[in-house]
Amino acid sequence: MESEPVQVRLELYHDANGDSCDAWLSETLALDLAGLAQAWRDSYGDGPGQMTVHIDEFALDYAFG
Repeated sequence: MESEPVQVRLELYHDANGDSCDAWLSETLALDLAGLAQAWRDSYGDGPGQMTVHIDEFALDYAFG
């Protein structure tokens, strides 16, 4: 079933490489969502689009031209 706007769920994983990762670190991550926009265009045609991107408990609106 489709929704308006289209929704996509992303999952982020961390490979600790054997580290117990006890420290609480934070950093800013940048994600390139151009592939999502292209998938939308492949399905719905050229033009501006919008989708809701869910990452864990966060949701953001992604609009593209």
